[in-house]
Amino acid sequence: MLTGLFIGALLFWLGGAPEERGKSIVAAILAGIWAAACGILGVILTLLWTVTDHRFAHQNENVLLFNPLWLILAVALPMYILRGRLPRTTQWVMYAVAGLSILALLAHVVTLSRQSNLPIVGFALPPAIALALVVIRRGTRPAI
Repeated sequence: MLTGLFIGALLFWLGGAPEERGKSIVAAILAGIWAAACGILGVILTLLWTVTDHRFAHQNENVLLFNPLWLILAVALPMYILRGRLPRTTQWVMYAVAGLSILALLAHVVTLSRQSNLPIVGFALPPAIALALVVIRRGTRPAI
């Protein structure tokens, strides 16, 4: 969880300053790397869940945290952070991803979840929320 909080705080700090070009470039790179890693993991989890009969992959709730939507953000977030491009797409997909991450936490809070993946939720939720806050904070104005 501490690692997730650190990554989330770093992304929020770097991405929340649209007037500073250096921070925006680093934020775009880190957001793109994080989104790509989450998206690739999401594709793997989705394929394991839907294409195989693997017992541990079936109905894996981590797909709420790591899903293929992150791959859209791997391209859209850097464009949005650096140039303000694709604002609606970036906003809606980021809100969907953050909402799914919150849903994963709520499943544990109301005891609907049968998986013991709360540490993974603690790792993945803060960066998703941080990036959603960056998108909200930046609005639709170009950063540079």
